Parts: sequence; C-alpha cells; structure tokens
Amino acid sequence: MSRRSQQRHTEQLARSEAVEPGQTGRINAVSHSVEFSTYSGPLPPPEILRQFEEVIPGSAERIFTQFEAQSAHRRSMESTVISSGAFSQRFGTISGTLIGLVGVGGGVWLAHDGKSLEGLSTSFTTLAVLVGTYLYKRRSQDRERLEKDKPNGPKSN
Repeated sequence: MSRRSQQRHTEQLARSEAVEPGQTGRINAVSHSVEFSTYSGPLPPPEILRQFEEVIPGSAERIFTQFEAQSAHRRSMESTVISSGAFSQRFGTISGTLIGLVGVGGGVWLAHDGKSLEGLSTSFTTLAVLVGTYLYKRRSQDRERLEKDKPNGPKSN
C-alpha cells in the first residue's frame, strides 16, 4: 500500500469510528508480532538444537555428523589443492629450466658453429620468453593478492 493510500485509509477509519460526546465507543485493536532469528556458522545455537531434538529425536546427532563429514571433506579438498599447487609449481620450474637450457644451449651451439646471429637471436628469444612469463605470472599474483586484501565494502545482514 502506498503512503498516500495508507493515509487515506487511516482518515476513513478515523471518520467511521468517530464517537459522539456522551456515547461510548468500542476500540478494536489488532496487534501482530513477528519473531525472526538468524545464526551464522555451521552449527545452530544449543537452544535451536534442543528444539530440533524435541521435534525429531536424533536430529542433533545427525547435524553434528553432517558437520564433521563436511569438515573432513573440506580439509581433504584443501590438502589436494595445496599438494597439486606445489606439484604444478615444481613442474613449471623444471620445465622452464629445461626450456631455458635447451634454448640457450642451442643458441651457444649455433654461435659455435659459425652462425652467431642465429645463435644470439635464439638465446635472446629464449631468455626473453622466460623472463616475460615470469613477470606476467608475478604481476597476476600481485593483482590477486591485492584483490584478496581489498575490503569488500559494507556487509548487509
């Protein structure tokens, strides 16, 4: 209901319920109340757990079992992500080293074989690609870190 129509409705009620002097009038009042509660976190507060238990016997135990299973799963996933990240980092380092050694070694071999321009360009290109890849990765990690550190603004409840 808009504010204007609500005001008109209130005025009509006041006119229809007007009591003349000397008359007794009846006042009808309606009251509504709404209770709203929230909680955050994986487990509800103890009083809500008790209410669950009263309605469905054994439900509190089931809630705790689900919480424990979810926690174990989350820790397992975090462990997998960390170990795969470490493997990926090691693999990238080894691959970069091998590519660098082959590229620079090939450039030195070409220069030794009398093709100094080709050898120099091969060595330089290999080093430029490796340094560019390192700098690109470093910059993206710095941006990611800044995004994580940036406040998300006001939180709404």
